[in-house]
Amino acid sequence: MKNRILFVWTNRYGFGFKPPSISHLSAISKKQGFETSLWDASGSDSSFDTGEKKAEEQLIFKPVDWSKYNVERNKISMEKSFIKHYEDFKPDYLAFSVLNDERFLSSRISKVAKEIEPSIRVIWGGKYPTINPGKVLKDYCVDYVNVGEGIESFPELLCALRTGNDVSKIKNIWGKQDGFIFRNSVRPQK
Repeated sequence: MKNRILFVWTNRYGFGFKPPSISHLSAISKKQGFETSLWDASGSDSSFDTGEKKAEEQLIFKPVDWSKYNVERNKISMEKSFIKHYEDFKPDYLAFSVLNDERFLSSRISKVAKEIEPSIRVIWGGKYPTINPGKVLKDYCVDYVNVGEGIESFPELLCALRTGNDVSKIKNIWGKQDGFIFRNSVRPQK
């Protein structure tokens, strides 16, 4: 039975907190019998193209010299770190909370996971995929997008995937099925 979820926190800028959404969804998943793990990229040097250099060239933001603040990035390969965690945990599902400026890194990690195991189910939630669900499903190695709040829809999606039930009618979920993108409306806020 498929029971392992690897949550991914790309944390590009090394913020000292974990998104409450990841913690909350991990706890809900555990209550439903899933085993969870977190791969946290905090403080690591990214070996991936994050779009940062392009943004600097376009003068969107200036590079930060972290050494002025006594902050040093780990000199480890983010890709190797992810692959090791992935292979040690052997997840059935990969779940991301993605902000706009983390989409390139999240996309690269999703692609690496699909290269390791093409059948892995990749799920994105968060601000960026909520605003651009169709683009995410079309342009990135993502199988499902949780649009809006995931407190009800994320565990419903996981349980449907685990049991082989139809996922195409779950509110808040967009996904790919048989070469087409299905779209569902968003549940009312409670």
